[in-house]
Amino acid sequence: MFIRLLFLTLFSCSLHSFVYGFMDKKMDKLENIKAKLAFSCAKEQDVLPELAAEPDLLFKYARYLDKNNILAQKESVYMEISRLYRIATAHGHYKASINLQNGMMRKKFSGDSIEMADWAQALIKDNIPAGYFLMGLYIKSGSAGIHQDAALALRYFRKAADMGNPDAQYYVGDKLSAIDNAPDVAVQMWQCAAEQGNANAATALGHHQSAYRRFDAAVNAFQLGVAAGDDSSALALEKGFRSPSVDSRLFYLALGKDEERAQRYTKIGDFLSAYSYAKPKVPDLDLIAPLPPAKLPKWDGTFQWLKEFKANIAPEKPSEALIKKLAEAKGLDVATGMPLKK
Repeated sequence: MFIRLLFLTLFSCSLHSFVYGFMDKKMDKLENIKAKLAFSCAKEQDVLPELAAEPDLLFKYARYLDKNNILAQKESVYMEISRLYRIATAHGHYKASINLQNGMMRKKFSGDSIEMADWAQALIKDNIPAGYFLMGLYIKSGSAGIHQDAALALRYFRKAADMGNPDAQYYVGDKLSAIDNAPDVAVQMWQCAAEQGNANAATALGHHQSAYRRFDAAVNAFQLGVAAGDDSSALALEKGFRSPSVDSRLFYLALGKDEERAQRYTKIGDFLSAYSYAKPKVPDLDLIAPLPPAKLPKWDGTFQWLKEFKANIAPEKPSEALIKKLAEAKGLDVATGMPLKK
């Protein structure tokens, strides 16, 4: 999924009480949301709308620039990325909005933090599940002009989870996984998120199922984790296929000894670890290391993700004329993507 947020990077803001009041009046308190209610798996992709073609050109090029600035972290490039994301966001491009907010939380992009709450509200208005998740982050941390409220934040996270957001499903599942809370609901949420490519949910589910000696479920969860890019899941399967003792609480997965499979997971784990900065994935995992009883296919040692990453094919670059047209249509500064001063 395209959302990869780090809770610990949320920054706090010094805000005046009138801002708290203003933002609180605009917010839905979600009084009908109960964190422990039964969960029905919804997939985010089923509710996401199609993206308008012109703003999507800006988004795709900004994402390309972002990928190529991961290591260099040039401020001038971040400014251009922010400009394109801002203009696309103003035209309702939810992916640009999510990336823009994530970038501001990680301090890659500059701007007024209160804008972030406005963007999250716009996503909510457009029925985008990530809008509730992002708003939950702001409420939880008391940032982006929002008054801190842990209980309200959890309701926003639960709303996002019920709508299909995998990050929210992982987060709420983690909160419910403790004994005496709702571990069954947590497992359902993690499973749903893992099936959508959430690596954190997959590895959490794998370890949970392993701890309860549900080994088939654990192996399937770890396989989802590997596909989603989690090197610890690759390690779990590598160790599992080396058939440790049944007394090994950490690595035993009731798998038959299979050294060739173990070696493949070692190579996969090394690849994922080496490129962790770029958030790699293994979409071709079943062509490399399918789970038994499938036989291991021949493999040349390459990864589809890595081929595409190294090819680094640039998308179409939007013209300045298009950027100018889209910016002016929303009253934005063409040079920065920020609102024009009145």
